[in-house]
Amino acid sequence: MPFSTHYILNFFRKILIITFLSTFPSFLLADEFEEQMRRASLNEFENPIPSNQKISSEKKVSLTVQEAVQYVIQNNVSVQNAKYEIIKADSPELKNKSKFVWKMIGGVTVFKNLQPLNNANLFAGAKLNQDKITAGFEKQFKTGSYFKLEGYSQRFDSSAFENPNTTPSRFAILGAPPLYTGGLNLTLSQELWKYSFGKYEDNLEVILKNQTKMKRDEMVNLLTQLVVSVLIDYWSLSIYDSQVETYEKLLSNTKEIRNLTIRKRNLGLSESFEVNQWNSILAKNESLLENARIERLKKERDLIRILNVDPNSSISGVTDLYDQAPKRINLEKDIEYAYKNRLDLIMVKRSREMTRLGLENAYEMDEPSLKASLRYGSIDQNYISPLDNWNNPRGVYSFMFPQIYAELKMDYPLWNAETKAEIKAASIDSKELAIREKQLRDSIKDELTNRSELILSSYKILEETKETQKQTESYYNGLVSRFRQGRFNAISVKSALDSLVQSDLAVTQAKINYNINLLRYELAKNAVFENYGVDIYRIIGEAMKEAEKQGLPSSGSLSE
Repeated sequence: MPFSTHYILNFFRKILIITFLSTFPSFLLADEFEEQMRRASLNEFENPIPSNQKISSEKKVSLTVQEAVQYVIQNNVSVQNAKYEIIKADSPELKNKSKFVWKMIGGVTVFKNLQPLNNANLFAGAKLNQDKITAGFEKQFKTGSYFKLEGYSQRFDSSAFENPNTTPSRFAILGAPPLYTGGLNLTLSQELWKYSFGKYEDNLEVILKNQTKMKRDEMVNLLTQLVVSVLIDYWSLSIYDSQVETYEKLLSNTKEIRNLTIRKRNLGLSESFEVNQWNSILAKNESLLENARIERLKKERDLIRILNVDPNSSISGVTDLYDQAPKRINLEKDIEYAYKNRLDLIMVKRSREMTRLGLENAYEMDEPSLKASLRYGSIDQNYISPLDNWNNPRGVYSFMFPQIYAELKMDYPLWNAETKAEIKAASIDSKELAIREKQLRDSIKDELTNRSELILSSYKILEETKETQKQTESYYNGLVSRFRQGRFNAISVKSALDSLVQSDLAVTQAKINYNINLLRYELAKNAVFENYGVDIYRIIGEAMKEAEKQGLPSSGSLSE
């Protein structure tokens, strides 16, 4: 009887212990709680957070994909630098146009000559003064024509026959006061053979325009690559968010299983080393969670720098990822679209045109030059004043004393090796670019074909990972339920928990990969900006208008 009483008391004592443990499980974790509090206090002491930073850290930046693209175009530092590079891309074109502007010309010449007095300069005079002032306009035309209108006024004074000590009396009458000469000249010249009446300059102008557009397209291509890179980084932030969320869930589940194992150990249903195992797993999961948070913070800082937002901001992961079935892809239509819009193919086409025009100009340079010039003018002279030549009815404007000069000049360099080398280089470049264009077309076609297949396969993988995640979660929940009843061991729960974590991460990764493949397909077509509502050429046009408001010149080619 005493034995039975003792047995009954032990039985009720175990019931009370079980009830107590199930009602106040936190008592068993007091040591762990104190340790966590100690770590938190120590971390706050070693890394204090200023109060203003705590407030600003609450500021969230949440952007849709389209908003992220707009934000990059408006705020990214590299984009701003690219805009300036584009603005100055037409500098060679403007320099070439400066050859054909109207020019105002003028000058002042002062000439004084003092010679010994002897028989050699008796009639010319020992002292000579000749001053001249010129003013006019000139212009070079791209057709090879040249125009100049120039007026001048000249004063000539000689000491001949002015010295009574050396001049015989019968020659004194030959002494004259300063002579004033005024004149007006019109000069015209034309290249008759070389340059084909402006064909050379027309070709050069097209070449420079294409160079300007190629620099613009290079910058646009860089901007496209940058936007794609930012979007991938932005989406990657969701992967890190998913990792943090998954590891938090993993840590919570690990704690729950560890606590269940502790309870079972206290009831004699599990061993102490099993608790040690779960303590080890818990410590490992805490480390994984901490590393995931650190990696997430690094990626967020990189994205903050790229987006050029407030450094104290916090960017939340993208929430508008596309996970529906891909729209029907018309591969042939997309290939034709890419042929018209791919910037690398457009630049090759422009290079071919530039090479063709450069070859034509090289042949033009090899031609002889035949230049005709004509100068027609009118002069007048007096001993009164310079103005009398212009005010006198019989003066310069009367053309009573015309001056005519004509010239026909020809030159041809023999054995011009430099021009021959330019012709050879241009001919070879033209053939190479034709081959490159064909290769690029084939590459674009293959790339779009591969990208379309990747879209379909990545969507299939996404659906499979979703189903796997769903089944894995159901299996894990059922296993944990049975583990509480003692029907499965900790090893099975650990394996199921690991599988659940991997399936959760796989779904996020598959979704990101699917969206990346969709984006790269649009990149292969060069339709990224169009799909996200960004008119990059309008933005360039606005930048050019802003530059013009600041007084900066523009050729207009960048807006074409």
